[in-house]
Amino acid sequence: MCSYDYMLFHRVGRVGSTSLKASLKKYSDTVKIDRDNMLPIHYLSDKTISNIKKYHVEDKVKKISRSKNVLEYGSQMTKHIRKAEKVNKIINKSKNYYVITIYRDPLDIIFSFFIRYYSNGFFGEADRKKEFLRYLSMCGNVPPERALKKNVRYFYIDMVINFMDYEIKTVHGIDVYKKNFDTDSINIYKSNKCTLLLLKFEQMLNHKYMKRLGSEVFGIKNFRLNKGKRDRNSSILTFSKYYQLKKEICVPNDILDYYYNLKQVKHFYTGGEIDIFRNKWRS
Repeated sequence: MCSYDYMLFHRVGRVGSTSLKASLKKYSDTVKIDRDNMLPIHYLSDKTISNIKKYHVEDKVKKISRSKNVLEYGSQMTKHIRKAEKVNKIINKSKNYYVITIYRDPLDIIFSFFIRYYSNGFFGEADRKKEFLRYLSMCGNVPPERALKKNVRYFYIDMVINFMDYEIKTVHGIDVYKKNFDTDSINIYKSNKCTLLLLKFEQMLNHKYMKRLGSEVFGIKNFRLNKGKRDRNSSILTFSKYYQLKKEICVPNDILDYYYNLKQVKHFYTGGEIDIFRNKWRS
């Protein structure tokens, strides 16, 4: 692997990047990037940061609710603003940096977010199954700016769908949709200063693929992912209840049609893979 100033894990949340980052940090000497220069980050674009400052920081979400999870969310977003400012300075000064981003089935990501922040602040106290379906149905309905609660709830859905355009294209100058994505290949893109490795979540579950990735890209023999620790903040429901609720949810066809007909999803997944996703959410 060539020498890079920094490695950014620039991705939307809930895609499994924590395990990847921890695994690569173990081989920082081989990867030739200092452990402290391997930086996780979600949002960097000016437009996204402006939106966060307007709606999502701590003093804004207090107007929605003072529940523990809502306040925690606002606190995290406030910290993220400061972190994004530092990372943007790094990008501007760097002549050669590396980015890893990950794509995942959008319904899986949104469900994970819903579980993480289910509370009387973001989501009602109604039946969780009905509330999740109501949340999914916000797709395509950008709320009026004056509706603070709706904006906070919708923000994540919008970002999950459009992350590659809003963040990767805008910040790094790489349009991943201009090049076909090959699940069996290692997908690398380049701009003037940035080298981007684009992974699909399912690729990270494939031991043979990750072993090949480690060898060909990072020079690591017998590379494998750490299992990693579960997010200590993610147990709003117990781990078993997470899967139980997922089994009980049956997503209507019109919502499935919206998400799985998105050009973004079709770019990364074959028709057969999408059918598997659809059947998973119908059961």
